[in-house]
Amino acid sequence: MKFEQDQFDYMQDQYLQLDEKEKEVLRRSVDSDLGVIIGKIMGPDFVSFLSMLRQPKKGIAAPRT
Repeated sequence: MKFEQDQFDYMQDQYLQLDEKEKEVLRRSVDSDLGVIIGKIMGPDFVSFLSMLRQPKKGIAAPRT
């Protein structure tokens, strides 16, 4: 499936409106069997989008700002 930028923008906006518990459920599903299957169906663009949902790194692994 090929996504347009406005579709990714919409999904990101929707994601940001989730509460932290809902975000965590989604983050856990990214690396699960379900996440792998969804990635196969939706394509590499969607997989890239899902990888952005992962928990931000903290501590010494966090990017420097």
